[in-house]
Amino acid sequence: MRVSIVTKWLKPSENLGSRISASCECGRNIIPWDFSLTLEENHKLACRSLQMKLASCAPSPWLDEMIGGQLPDGRIAFVFAEVSATAMPRWTQMQKDLK
Repeated sequence: MRVSIVTKWLKPSENLGSRISASCECGRNIIPWDFSLTLEENHKLACRSLQMKLASCAPSPWLDEMIGGQLPDGRIAFVFAEVSATAMPRWTQMQKDLK
């Protein structure tokens, strides 16, 4: 089964500023809001920071393509499209072509 990560904006409190929570079945991570980034970039950063924290938790989905979408309650869910071994050379070539 593939891993999904859900991110959520956390409003400021008396002691802390705006933050983003990223969580999955393996754990949770909270990072401060970066005002130099867009909303989407902040949520992606929270997702990636949890990935780095939990890299050993799941069977290597972390190099796969990350796809995100907003849920009805305002949270954002990220899933990881599996890149098969046979598609990997083609995927690598496509990345080179884009550069």
